[in-house]
Amino acid sequence: MPKAQTSYLGELAAWVQAQPPKKHGQDANAVAFLAVRDDVEAALAAGFPLTTIWRHLHETQRLGFRYDTFLRYVRKHVRRHAPVAPAQPHSTPSPSPAPGSSAPPQVEPRRTDTTVPGFSFTAAADPKELF
Repeated sequence: MPKAQTSYLGELAAWVQAQPPKKHGQDANAVAFLAVRDDVEAALAAGFPLTTIWRHLHETQRLGFRYDTFLRYVRKHVRRHAPVAPAQPHSTPSPSPAPGSSAPPQVEPRRTDTTVPGFSFTAAADPKELF
């Protein structure tokens, strides 16, 4: 029994060594995208749509992968690192108080009731209204 196991292990080891190294397409795709990332960012800043950018890069053979892979790399490497403009606070000009009064102007409270005035709906039918 040990001899059969030893011969199989030797055969398996020889087979593994004879196999060509695996290609890592995902790594090659990431490297290809990172090589054109600056061009993609510049094209996006110029207003070109992603489909047009990908089609051009694909037809000129600068990228060899599909559009959905391109979108994944854009989300991962371009959109995440894009500078986000700080949100400008919306300042509404407040009316200046009348001279001589120190009370702040009255602000109407926000309406929290979600019902529409003049309309009511009940799911249960009223038998008096049906006839």
